[in-house]
Amino acid sequence: KLFDKVKITLDKYNDNDAISRDVMVADFKLFLSCFLQTEDYEERNELKEKLANCQAFAIKDRNGKSIRVKPGSFYIHNPILDRYLKGNKSSNFNFFDEKYYESVYKGYVASVINDFLQFLGAKKFPGIKKREVSYNDLTTTQKTAVSKTCYTSWKEAYDFDLPGLGFAAKNGNIDMEISKLLWNTICNYGVHNIKFTFRYFYRTDKFTTADSALIDKLKELPWLCNKDGKIVKL
Repeated sequence: KLFDKVKITLDKYNDNDAISRDVMVADFKLFLSCFLQTEDYEERNELKEKLANCQAFAIKDRNGKSIRVKPGSFYIHNPILDRYLKGNKSSNFNFFDEKYYESVYKGYVASVINDFLQFLGAKKFPGIKKREVSYNDLTTTQKTAVSKTCYTSWKEAYDFDLPGLGFAAKNGNIDMEISKLLWNTICNYGVHNIKFTFRYFYRTDKFTTADSALIDKLKELPWLCNKDGKIVKL
């Protein structure tokens, strides 16, 4: 049974021992075949859970070296994302190494492989990202909100970001299609959920909120498409 073979195959990825390209490509073909042939809902979800938490997928690091990572840590090349990131050299964007798996792409339509990778958590476009921040990361408004708490112990602070937005907006990379995608991404997440949150201690555990740096960015940058097809600010 393919699924049982996958579970046995994954054992080799539990440590940091080197694994050859030929072996990784052969294993990827096995994973993909299992995904395509598995119809049982519970078995497919178990397959997803096991593969999503396994460093069995190759990307290229900033030095051009192939490294093994989990599928949720990389993006899949596609025309929209390539336009959005045009000229962006940030190390925050890692891509699935299509050349590494060249033989797989010769045997399958690219969309089939991409659907499989997305099923495991690979991304085709950046989503809104919640991240922990320090005091030095805060905006002036957020620092004011924090100072008003008279906190005696800083516990944690979280804010939100949309990777690549600032660079794309400032470099004219946003077109009508990307603008619509950004709009849908923000609406689906819910603007009311995009809030800076500071958790602290003052006699008891407490928290306070303020405007997110992402909301400030969305107000300041040109990313919306108007009726004339031009990209403008809010």
